[in-house]
Amino acid sequence: MASFLPADLPRTQLLVRSRDAVSVYDGPVKIDETAGTVKLNPVDLYTSVNNLRISPKYSPDGNLVCFVYEANKPISLCSTATGVELVSVDTCDAEYIEFSPRGTYIMTWSRPSKGSSAASTDIGNMKIWSTTTGVLVSSFSQKIYKTQVVQWTAEEEFCFRLVSNEVQIFNNTAMTSPIDKVYHKGLTQFLVTPTKSPYVSIAVFNPEAGGKPARVTLYRYTPAAEVDDYSTSESAGTTSTKTTRVEGPVSSRTIFAASEAQLTWNATGTALLVYAHADLDATSYYGATGLFLLQAHSDAAIKVEQSKDGPVHDVQWSPEGDKFVIAAGTMPCHCTLMDSTGSPLYQYGAAHRNTISWSPHGRFLCLAGFGNLAGEMDFYDTLRSKKIGSTSSHCSTYHAWSPDSRYFMTASLAPRMNVDNNLKIFKYNGAGPVVTVPFERAYDVRWRPASSKSVYPNRGPSPKRGGGDGGGSEGETATPTAKPTIAAAQPYRPPGSTGALARMMNKEVAPVGKVPKAAPAAKFVPTVQRQRIIPGMAPAATATAAAPVSKRSTAGAAAGNGKKPATPAPALAAPAPAKAKTTATATATATAVVETTESKEKRAKNINKKLKAIQEIRAKQSSGQTLEPEQVLKLNSEPELLAELKSLNI
Repeated sequence: MASFLPADLPRTQLLVRSRDAVSVYDGPVKIDETAGTVKLNPVDLYTSVNNLRISPKYSPDGNLVCFVYEANKPISLCSTATGVELVSVDTCDAEYIEFSPRGTYIMTWSRPSKGSSAASTDIGNMKIWSTTTGVLVSSFSQKIYKTQVVQWTAEEEFCFRLVSNEVQIFNNTAMTSPIDKVYHKGLTQFLVTPTKSPYVSIAVFNPEAGGKPARVTLYRYTPAAEVDDYSTSESAGTTSTKTTRVEGPVSSRTIFAASEAQLTWNATGTALLVYAHADLDATSYYGATGLFLLQAHSDAAIKVEQSKDGPVHDVQWSPEGDKFVIAAGTMPCHCTLMDSTGSPLYQYGAAHRNTISWSPHGRFLCLAGFGNLAGEMDFYDTLRSKKIGSTSSHCSTYHAWSPDSRYFMTASLAPRMNVDNNLKIFKYNGAGPVVTVPFERAYDVRWRPASSKSVYPNRGPSPKRGGGDGGGSEGETATPTAKPTIAAAQPYRPPGSTGALARMMNKEVAPVGKVPKAAPAAKFVPTVQRQRIIPGMAPAATATAAAPVSKRSTAGAAAGNGKKPATPAPALAAPAPAKAKTTATATATATAVVETTESKEKRAKNINKKLKAIQEIRAKQSSGQTLEPEQVLKLNSEPELLAELKSLNI
């Protein structure tokens, strides 16, 4: 089959950090089209890089890679094409690094020292550097590192920084003084939309505190055509009226039992998912979780309904931002595809899954069970709503799709796994592993990002080829050779156990399919109350159902006759036949006789207890004590109790 792909497509690239070096591989590269085997080609890049302090970091466009060294050595920004160092950043103790969305800036955070002088404190321990010149652009003081403390819009027009009780807004060309701010008391985290047209939506989160529930609030920042530099106008001595362009709050949602939250905007910035979690909960040892959906262009804020009760394990937006998948419920949990409004579209059944991973183009979806689960993976073609394959990768600690959406990688890495470190590469349909690379000790594995999503075409499943690597049908393997059959290990069961309970609890259900839209509510029809039938009682005669007569026709007929309309008499039960009445009386008498015989001793016992209490009250009265009104009533009831006891003939 002739290849329809352009020959000049950039090769995907893998970076592996081991104990002593950094290795780079090109691929996967196909060798045998008939057998469908592939391999990774080693590339001589970054040969002098070793003794790294933290994991290497790629820029979002994949053109730069940042290395932070353990020794007293500046940060190095290298080209991913040639491996040559392009820029050196003059800081040696960075513990966290982040790139801006377009790779224009790199942010570093260093742990503040206890004996730092006032001058070094003014400089700040969180710094923003230019990736083209290595010059310090701005710096802040941040005692404790938090992710997303500094954020940019997708095109880097504006920069946002979290401080106490507010989010400061900076112009990207001058990050020395804020041009605006969002004041919100008690916020601990925030997230801005990637787009800025027609406005930038800012979501802020307040955890529960002081008996008040948690809350998510949305604000809007509408940038002007030209942002005024307030600091310049004030220094020139002109009067500056700082008119804020922040609206809000435009929407909010109260969340009970939420000490922290994961905020996620979709790609278009129109909807926000809030994955809330509380460490303490009265109903579960593992705490409480909840998923909420807020709309940026309206005040809609709902709780996403789960098809099965239990915790939320994972939730991920699709790369296009028009739908998301949620894995929730007790194991085996339910995975559901929903649209951007929270309506279910497709049910993936029940399985032991806690990880959701979309391919970069958004067509293929992997539902996996990593961590404390067995590493099973299911692959779906979301365009056709079809399962295209299943496989497993045990003891995996890392996973990622290749930038071309054709391969899925899993890895077992240190320090989580200190033995059997390796990486495995599967095809998009789960076939494989087509490549397995073992390591003595590996700490990081990363795909090099693509400069844009359009670099690689959005390809569907490959057509099936006889005897080879089709990649389009379910259950297909990477090689045609048959593997020897190995008996599966049976789980231990105690003597006398059939395993029925375990099978019932761990039962997985195949994908249910598309979820039909909810039908409109049917008109309420009152149910007919049937007459209660008591055993031994004669059944009432059934009244003949008469045709319904409207009030208007009845009134009209009465007016024609000159009489008032007669009120319809209710249907009365017909008198029971004499034979039935006699039978019912005899049955009731027999029942009464049986009940009297069985309750004689019990009634006599109760009467004797009351008489004994009366004797004690009488003894108190004889001794001269004053009786309570209730005690006097008990004394007066003695003749009735004696008569009742005598009637029992005991």
